[in-house]
Amino acid sequence: FSSDPQKVEKGLDKLGIHEGLGMHAIATKGQRVLAQDLQRRKKVPPKSIQVCDNFAVFQEKLSAHFKDAKEGEKKLFLVRHRNHPKSLTRHTSPVFVWKHEGKFQLYLVDSGGGQKATNVIHDTLRSIQASNPPKGSEIHYDGGPGRLTDGNNCVILSFKEGVRMLRETETIDGWVRDHREQKGEGLFAITHLPPQFANLAQTFTYLRKYQDETGIDPLGERAKKHVYTGTDPKSTQEKPFNGKVAHTYLKFERRIIADCIANATEIREANFKKASLFTFLTPEG
Repeated sequence: FSSDPQKVEKGLDKLGIHEGLGMHAIATKGQRVLAQDLQRRKKVPPKSIQVCDNFAVFQEKLSAHFKDAKEGEKKLFLVRHRNHPKSLTRHTSPVFVWKHEGKFQLYLVDSGGGQKATNVIHDTLRSIQASNPPKGSEIHYDGGPGRLTDGNNCVILSFKEGVRMLRETETIDGWVRDHREQKGEGLFAITHLPPQFANLAQTFTYLRKYQDETGIDPLGERAKKHVYTGTDPKSTQEKPFNGKVAHTYLKFERRIIADCIANATEIREANFKKASLFTFLTPEG
């Protein structure tokens, strides 16, 4: 987890959990653990997730991918904004890349959105463009408002949505093409995210606006079990919040802790075997 402490927003205590709920953003080491866990459980293809510690690493990896990617190959880059003077150092952006019919399709579905977190989105866009995308590449980014209020769970959205992109590429690509506006050569703003992405939004302002504009209720019956009432930190009024992301954070946290325990057990057993062998080889043994 990130060493930078994060503040729990007012109202999240309504979930009955105080510490651990987004108190720390999941750092790059934790992200690698989650990526390995997904690959080990065959939820995603091998080597399909690349965790990048900063923009410089991302640009290097993306440039190499443009040269080496095979037709149909899919790759999810998780980009930490560390050491960047104008960005949020704890923030993580997902960049999904798909080579389709000889051209690269890129999708930047950032939790901050395009209007409320322009710096976050555009820092990542600049890094993509600095990686020299081949001619004919198309870049799609979330042009709508931000979906998070706690400032901690960008990693959760990056993983959840990145995995969906890996597994449902054609379906999501079809939705995006029906809900996009061209902003430049090969650059498109996504006007409305797919419902399975929108249902991770924490604020009901976003969810209601989405339903009004698309006619689709993004939550659905299953997702509504995560709705709770809490205090809005800005207005101090009681409002409904969508806690789906927060609950997913706890699931990811348990996976990371389980991995730490498994590694500690493995190291302890290895040390025990070494100690036993050493005893056996000594004259006293």
